[in-house]
Amino acid sequence: MNGHTVRDLLTVHGRRLAAVVLVTLVVAVATVGAAGATTVRLSSADDVSVSETTTVDVVVNDADSGVGAYNVTVALTNPSIASITDVELLGNPSDRTSRVERAADGSSVTMVAALMDTADTGTVTIARVTLRADGTGSTGLDLTVAALGDERGDSYTVGTETTSLTVLGDGNGESGSIGTDQSDEAASMDSSSDGPAVENQVRNTRLDELTQDPRYLVGIIALALIALLLLRRLT
Repeated sequence: MNGHTVRDLLTVHGRRLAAVVLVTLVVAVATVGAAGATTVRLSSADDVSVSETTTVDVVVNDADSGVGAYNVTVALTNPSIASITDVELLGNPSDRTSRVERAADGSSVTMVAALMDTADTGTVTIARVTLRADGTGSTGLDLTVAALGDERGDSYTVGTETTSLTVLGDGNGESGSIGTDQSDEAASMDSSSDGPAVENQVRNTRLDELTQDPRYLVGIIALALIALLLLRRLT
């Protein structure tokens, strides 16, 4: 076997060996890179009235090695009931390694962050979403987790738990109507209680108008003269 043949064999086999090593390394990283299983959930939302706001947290239930990166989306199933107005990314991600994409109508928001610094174990809150109540009723809050990794760069196997929001009346409907009815009733009672006084005042006004009329005075004088003549005849 000459020198050229040896070099050719080494070149061919060297390339094949390098490919095998690369595939082996990728498989090893993929196997070692699993951070375990956890659940990402939305915290319960307080009942609110129309125009009020409330917050919902995005929580990782069991973080084995903290949370270093995530890509999650929160969406309202009924956008006529509420809207997403603000988002706070926790874990101190920088602006260069994070972004928030909120729908124009506030119906959903996608949050992406990396290079975070969180608690290494236990429950970790990674984001806080502010909701504004727009109409009475209830709406579901869906949660989608596209990616979740620990602070070492390993990926979690993720399950999700959603929640819902209930919006009550604005507090001015029924109670306000009752208040208005009571005021009207009170005004009606006041006018009823003032009824006799008002009638007496009307009568007195009419008497004053009659006594100031010259025809009234002539009539009174005529009646007085007739009374005197009758008295004389009787005597």
